[in-house]
Order: sequence, then structure tokens, then C-alpha cells
Amino acid sequence: MPVTATALAAGMLTLTSAAVAAGGDEFFDFQPYVTYAAGLFSTGLDAADIDGDGDLDLAISNRSSHNVSVRFNLGDGTFPAVTHHAVGLEPRYVVTDDFNGDGWPDFATADRLGNSVTVRLNDGTGGFGPAATIGATLPTWLDAGDLDDDGDVDIVVTECDAGGCGEPALLTWLENDSRGGFTPIQSVPIGILPRGGAIADLDDDGTLDVAVANLTSNTVSVVLNTGLGALASATDLPAGAGPRYLVAADLVGDAAIDLAVVHKDGDDLWIFPNAGRADFATLPVIEFDVHNEPHSVATADLDGDGRQEIIVSHVVATVWVDIFHNVSDGVFERQSIPSPTGGSHVIAADLDADGDVDIATTASAGRVAVYLNDTPQHCRADLDDSGGVGFADLLTLLASWGPCVGDCVADLDGNGVVDFVDLLTMLSTWGPC
Repeated sequence: MPVTATALAAGMLTLTSAAVAAGGDEFFDFQPYVTYAAGLFSTGLDAADIDGDGDLDLAISNRSSHNVSVRFNLGDGTFPAVTHHAVGLEPRYVVTDDFNGDGWPDFATADRLGNSVTVRLNDGTGGFGPAATIGATLPTWLDAGDLDDDGDVDIVVTECDAGGCGEPALLTWLENDSRGGFTPIQSVPIGILPRGGAIADLDDDGTLDVAVANLTSNTVSVVLNTGLGALASATDLPAGAGPRYLVAADLVGDAAIDLAVVHKDGDDLWIFPNAGRADFATLPVIEFDVHNEPHSVATADLDGDGRQEIIVSHVVATVWVDIFHNVSDGVFERQSIPSPTGGSHVIAADLDADGDVDIATTASAGRVAVYLNDTPQHCRADLDDSGGVGFADLLTLLASWGPCVGDCVADLDGNGVVDFVDLLTMLSTWGPC
């Protein structure tokens, strides 16, 4: 059975596998996965147009070969060519972004045993220049975003894995000098054994905040941005047994950014709805069962209906990717699709340039797996499900003009307000779907 908005009021909910369509109901149609070799023990993954040819390539961090593999996209979601680029020892994760403002995606890694963050800048051909390293004690995770709103992309990294510099661990802000050089300017104490996190505007103040899942302190640390070039002290949210990774997105359709957390110990997924201003403690947690050893989580609109699905990958012997279909605001049902083992990291992006969102995961034996999406996409502006966008839909949109109340189907961009952006979106898709 789905979780409904009414059920939310009852408190924390646990759905069994049967209750969330454990692979039985099919909402999405994915081609069988295809795997490609990377390096040794691939654990991190990101997508970007690294060679500037208009499609998304894959960057994979390899813990045991101490490098990043780049798989180049032919444009159709196949990745025959590969290059390898040295980084520090045991790169756990890789993030791609334009660090020096030249329009080309660069990459950075969190090198746990190298005690460093490695940055390599794109040379404008899809290759990379010399490695630059920034000291970081036993780093485990990193992400990139413009934290100080100065137009360049900064990095945050979690440090002090397994008490490497004392407990609790630290979240460190590496400030960008606009040329791709980074300096640590602040470290905020968080929980113990941080494993995965997300950058997002959690309190809706226009600045980027950070949330981190802490494996052994059983908490999520929410670190808000003061907007004055600094991060505030962490607020630790009790988060169940063994939170391994999290993602930030509007999952219940109220325009606030929620958190979804997977638990490696509990084999479950929790959604923390945001009551507003980064309040994750007031509203009841929604809980789902997942397959064994969940290790990573991502979100994406897989069917084009304007709502974010949740995607969970698993390590060890689990051979499934769990997809939680966002049926309507606050309602989720699960479908599981076959995967190789070793899905330590999952991402979602349009890899074959066909307008829908595909999935990629890392896999055992130093591989990456690609799952191309063949799901029919919804006609988002067809509000009456007539098969086309017409005057009936326009009248519904105009009648809903302004701040949303309840289930706001005319809020096509999901920002909580029916406005000119939604109107222009509707007009741009006028006619048969």
C-alpha cells in the first residue's frame, strides 16, 4: 500500500517489502544494465560533459587503483572509451564541476588514505592537468557548490574518519579563489564516521547549506549557511541505526527541501520532511524497507511527471536497485530493477540525450553499470490527462494562480506558486502530448 498524506500524521511508518511493490509492480521501464570496466574497487561516480561534445560522460573514483576513470559517451548512452587519471590514495568519492570558470568540467576527489583532496582541472580537450592537493585528514566524502555566493564553486569535505583527528568528525569548507585553487577556511564539528551528504538550500534563505549522514553516531548533521561567509554550528538530528548516505530534494511536494537517508544497518530508507526553515524534527518520519546493505541514494524525476523519485543502490551481494515511485505528494511505491553487485554509489542523469533521466551505479570488480530509461514520459502540462495541452488545462492553471494550497497540479516547476513560469511552460507544450 502507498504512504498517504493522511498516514503521515500517524507518526513514523514502516512499510514492508510487500507493501511497497517489491519488484512486482512496474512503474518504470529500464533497459538491462550494461557494465563498463573502470579501475580497482570503484566507489564514487559523477556525470559531466568532460570532452565538450554535448553529452554526459562518467567519472569514476577507484579506491584501490588510486585514480579516476573517465568513460566517454558516444552520445547514445554507451561508453566505449576510457582514460585514467592519478589522484591520492584511496579516493572514496569524486565530484565534477567547473572550478576555474573556463566552461569545462574539472574533478575533485576525497582521498582517505592520502589525507588529501585532489583537484584536477580540465585542459579543454577532455584531459586533465597536473594534480593539486589540499590537506584533509582521512576525508570520506565531498561535494561542490557556491557557498559564499561569489560566483565560483567551493568544496565541502568530511574529515576525521574513525577518529583520525579526534571525535567528532569535521565538515571543512574549502574556499575557491576563482581559479580552481582551494583553501580551507572553516571546519565545523559534526557526528562520528561521516559517510555521505548533500548540499542544498535547506532553510530557503537563498544560500547553500550542508547535511551529512554519520554512520556510528546515528545522526544527520545539518549545517546551515549564515550567508556571511561562514557555516553555523551543526544541528544533529537522530537518524536511526547506521545512516550511510543521504540526498536532499523536495519529496513531498511542498517546495521545501526534504532529506532521504538510507541505513546500512537497518536496511531501510527514511524521509525527513522539512517543515520549513530546515526543521526536520517536527513532521513525522516516513520509513520504507529496502533490500540489504543500502549504500547510496539519489533522486530524479524518472517519468516526467514533475515529482522526484528516490533511487537506492546496494553493496555486497544485493542484486537490485530500489526505485521509489513518487505517485503523488507524500505517496511512494517501490519497484526493484536488477543490478550487478557492489552498487556503492548511484547517480541519475540523461545519459543517452533522449530527454529522460537514466541511472548509473558503481559495481563490483571495478565496473560502472548504466541503466537506460525507456519509461514513457508524462505530459506535465496536461492537467486533465486528456492527451494534450489545451484550454481546459489553461483554465485550471489560471484558477490556481498564486501560492499553492493542497495538491497543486498547476505548479509545473514545483516552487510552491503558480505563476508566469508555469504559464510559459504550459504554452510551450501546447497541443497533443
